[in-house]
Amino acid sequence: MQRISQSIYVLKNDGFGDEKFFNCIVAESLDNEEQSTLVGYCLYFYGYSTFEGKHLYMEDIYVHPGHRGKGCGSRMLQQLAQVAVTTNCCKIQFVVLNWNDQALKFYEKIGAVDLTAAEGWHLCRISRANSEKLAARIPLHRGC
Repeated sequence: MQRISQSIYVLKNDGFGDEKFFNCIVAESLDNEEQSTLVGYCLYFYGYSTFEGKHLYMEDIYVHPGHRGKGCGSRMLQQLAQVAVTTNCCKIQFVVLNWNDQALKFYEKIGAVDLTAAEGWHLCRISRANSEKLAARIPLHRGC
């Protein structure tokens, strides 16, 4: 339970604190005229490509299982595309787990390209622990 509350704190601070690191599109279901329920979200932020310029990175898109297949995800992606176009982004990037065939087929249907297959790009990561090790062993000085 402590991990969830810590994650919620980080999410609130990073998205709604003094310095925003991400934006979010939400899908709501109207329960009645006065109340709605959050049924999905699309979390994104801006990145930059030295080859092409500013882009959107979609970190996550989620629709509650009871609301899937009703167009919520498609509408959030359409809204994300509108944000990308109006903010002059060159592309929208995201990752999909290789076992998620349903998502891969959906994204292909709307025009997404699997960069691993098409261009040979591989997603790499340096963990927090390895970042700390790397930072500690490189002396900070001017020049190379």
